[in-house]
Amino acid sequence: IRKVSGRTTMSARVNILNNKPYWLERYRQHSQLLDQALANAKSNDVPIDGLLLKLQAANQSLIAIEESAFKLIDEGKKQQATNLLFGDEYTTKKLVYTHNIEGIVEQTSIFEQNLADEYQSRERLLFVLFIWVTIAFLILIAVTYIAKRIKNKQIEQLILHDSLTSLLNRRSFDVALFHEFRRYKRENRKIAIAI
Repeated sequence: IRKVSGRTTMSARVNILNNKPYWLERYRQHSQLLDQALANAKSNDVPIDGLLLKLQAANQSLIAIEESAFKLIDEGKKQQATNLLFGDEYTTKKLVYTHNIEGIVEQTSIFEQNLADEYQSRERLLFVLFIWVTIAFLILIAVTYIAKRIKNKQIEQLILHDSLTSLLNRRSFDVALFHEFRRYKRENRKIAIAI
């Protein structure tokens, strides 16, 4: 918007000084682009509608002065047209226009920064949630492992003991015999079984 506005003003002023059709054509093109840019700038996301309305009003007052200057040129009143476009009223309105553009840029920057901050806080929240889910998953795995070991110990107790008398059974004897036989071989000793 700022670039197109500058080109519009320049084209209008050069047209007043040179009075060539090229500059008037360029002014009309840039003026149309500026109107389109202002119409497209309305946004639901950025809170700049009030500033846009002020900018459009300032733009319309500048266009009115520029069109008056073009009319004066057509009538052969070049000095009056020059005074109009290089005078205090036009310069003041141009400053108001520029101030409104700067306000829009500032509000847009603030809005973008707020969005960036919001996204950053969401990313942090997601990261923290990911860490908590990972910790919960690791705790669940640990609890599952401990429960499995406890269950395996209970199953081993059931396998090695008689359920009626709670005494060691034949399977327990086989396990003990296997361990003792290995120790016998390792220590090179004698082994005896008494029945």
